[in-house]
Amino acid sequence: MARTRKLEKEINWEEGKVTFKVVSSGDILECEVTQLPKEIAAKMVPLAISHRIGDAAAGKDGAEAFESMTKVWDALTKGDFTVRAPAGSKLPSKAKINEALDDMDDASRAAAQAVLEKLGISI
Repeated sequence: MARTRKLEKEINWEEGKVTFKVVSSGDILECEVTQLPKEIAAKMVPLAISHRIGDAAAGKDGAEAFESMTKVWDALTKGDFTVRAPAGSKLPSKAKINEALDDMDDASRAAAQAVLEKLGISI
């Protein structure tokens, strides 16, 4: 079931402004980056970087995570905010497939292996 939105948010990148609207009341809060004291902005930037780099590593591990994080950081340092790290594979590793096959009874294992074979996946 879809949740009812309580807030609407609009980001104006050019002006450095985020506008929030409380849907039920229509109240609006405009937050302009230029109004923040330097020490607050200095704390918020690392938080935003943490989210961007963390999102790049989500669902990945090891070298793949590091490569995605590096790609986003390199793009940010070149002025490209919109770059996205490629999505990680949604398929389990061969080791995990074999582990799952080992946990199946003989009939289920044979059926699963037949499907994998039809898909061209060799285990």
